[in-house]
Amino acid sequence: MAEFADADFKVGKNIQFSGFRELDTRREYGGVFPFERFRDFMAKKKAWPAKTTDSSHYAFEVRRSDHFLLKQRVYLFDFPGERIVDAAIVAFRNYEDWSRHMLNYWADHSDYQQAIAPYMELLEQPCVTYNELIHGYKLALGRLILGYHPLISPSTFLLDTAGQQAEGDTPEALAATRLAGLPGAEFCPLPEGLGSRLNTIGRRMAHNYRNYRQRVALPVFKELAQCDRLVILVDIPYLLNGGVGRYNDNRQILLDFIDTLRFDSSLGARIMRIIKIWRRPLSRIAYVASKADMVHPDDVTNGRLENLLRQMTSRTVNLMSKVKMNWFVCSACHSSRRGANPNHLIAALDYNNPEHKEMEFEVSPLPESWPNDWQAGDFRYYHFYPKTVTNVPTPPKHTGLDKILRFKFRE
Repeated sequence: MAEFADADFKVGKNIQFSGFRELDTRREYGGVFPFERFRDFMAKKKAWPAKTTDSSHYAFEVRRSDHFLLKQRVYLFDFPGERIVDAAIVAFRNYEDWSRHMLNYWADHSDYQQAIAPYMELLEQPCVTYNELIHGYKLALGRLILGYHPLISPSTFLLDTAGQQAEGDTPEALAATRLAGLPGAEFCPLPEGLGSRLNTIGRRMAHNYRNYRQRVALPVFKELAQCDRLVILVDIPYLLNGGVGRYNDNRQILLDFIDTLRFDSSLGARIMRIIKIWRRPLSRIAYVASKADMVHPDDVTNGRLENLLRQMTSRTVNLMSKVKMNWFVCSACHSSRRGANPNHLIAALDYNNPEHKEMEFEVSPLPESWPNDWQAGDFRYYHFYPKTVTNVPTPPKHTGLDKILRFKFRE
């Protein structure tokens, strides 16, 4: 919006923007989105900038030609889906209540029990230590991650506050590098009675839980409570690349998130009482199939990419019947083009390609609907470097950003 001409970025018929101005947006949690630094990095380095924080804020104001006397202010809050599982930590003020919730959840879901069983056995040991409990719980979380189970709590085990994802192909590797909480303040759920039997450990766990709740979980949901419109990004090539387990995991995270926004759900009602969600009524949700340039252009024009998005999110329409929803396909920095051969793209792959040379490669055609089953490797989509120009103020080519903003700006 700061640089695009109206010919490239339309928001409604004959509507033009002017007077774009960035606003101060220092908040309780997360950093200010480093727009200028990231734009400079992409233009000069021709690469994607690395994250330095898990959540970020950005605010601006513009004048619109259809409301020229009024300035429209827009506040953006970007947060990762991994934080959704912290909803229970927001909902339960007391560590003991959260522990009970987690243990009941595992008991009610048989697919979690195999991963959790060694940790439950550890709890039965009479002289177990704090460090042994934390390590045993982190091994359990590692098994849950590798088994594509969505309830990874506290969420910093999966995504830390610097925005770095958990990496490792064994529970031991994950447990060795991740935190169940914050540095020096980790915690895990304990059954009733154990916290009192191990008095010091129980008090320490409760203290660490309160610290995490105040510093990570509550601030994210307080920021979310001020938003009246949501943009939910779904990376469909990523889901297809990873197999059906990855799809099931991410779809469940989405449904859990929608559940926290509903006043008639158990967690949603608790959160509403604590932080009065929503302070502004939620009016619109835009579901966006991001990274559309990773699939062949034919799968965008024939509607398959959007159809997969609609199929994945269809259940939420009835869950949030009073909220207006729409579905979009988007590439914020469109960096590929059609190849000469069928199902081929041309782009600068970001693997083993230090000179950023463009090459032609094959990608999988998108299915008409989500398959009943598939394995990692059955579909192949690739990451590539962003296609930008060295002239810093010149925005990269995009697909669909204007349509999303048009939907968000409508009253």
